[in-house]
Amino acid sequence: MVNVMLNSIALEPNRFTAEKTPHLDVTKLLPIIAKAGFTAIEMWQYHISGKTLEEVKAVRQLGDSLGLTFPVIGAYPVFHLEGEDAEKEKATQMGLIERAEILGSPVIKMFLGRIKGSEITPEQLKLTDERVGSWMAAAKARNIRFCAELHDNTLFDPEETGEAFLARNPDMGMGVCYQPYDFQNTDACLALADRFAGRIIHVHLQGHGADNGHATPWGQNLRSLEESAIDYCQLLPRINDANPGVTYGIEFVRSGMGPAEELDYDVALAEALKDKVFAEAILDK
Repeated sequence: MVNVMLNSIALEPNRFTAEKTPHLDVTKLLPIIAKAGFTAIEMWQYHISGKTLEEVKAVRQLGDSLGLTFPVIGAYPVFHLEGEDAEKEKATQMGLIERAEILGSPVIKMFLGRIKGSEITPEQLKLTDERVGSWMAAAKARNIRFCAELHDNTLFDPEETGEAFLARNPDMGMGVCYQPYDFQNTDACLALADRFAGRIIHVHLQGHGADNGHATPWGQNLRSLEESAIDYCQLLPRINDANPGVTYGIEFVRSGMGPAEELDYDVALAEALKDKVFAEAILDK
């Protein structure tokens, strides 16, 4: 039985702000997530990175009491910084490993840097290889694995530079977090799944309407998975069959995208639960 998790970022109205300060403390979110019917969470980095280790232990204890697990942490590291900024970023990254261990999270999903692969310089690429390797070695010592998200403005933009990174560093054992680049083209999504077959360990799920957000603000173009322009009835079995043990998370829902004063958590969670039920029905056939 597949258990589709909820990404805590789906309920965070400050997700795209510069500060990324959580609107609600995650300890306020966990009870309503559990009440809605979810039992597993992909934890947004900023829901825990500002907490002390003792506070993270309290989050874990609360999760245990609610029957919640935290299989994945979603992280957004930067690898090309210099000087003091680089040291601060390294401390944040190592701190995420500690927090993942406390939460019992076996996977850290990450952006593979914050520069397009088509724009990164040789020097920045060298730093990325070195710093990712150091970070992953520290994680491996604690039985934590990484997967890099297929996403624009990272080394997987375009896919070729991300693939080249994986080929250069086979000993890292890095997996891939599947997310479509084109939310309107089922054939393109299937081809992307085939391209990374055997390397996908986590999948982000979100539904988009047919206009790809060009005619409407991005968040307003979100739809349920069932109403998505992508045919998930084709896509999900293709991914599942080729990637044993792959996990899934509902990343965004339409009612979770508005400003804080308009966010109705019950409505957003109902939409997320609808997507969970739809995806699990496909995957459990």
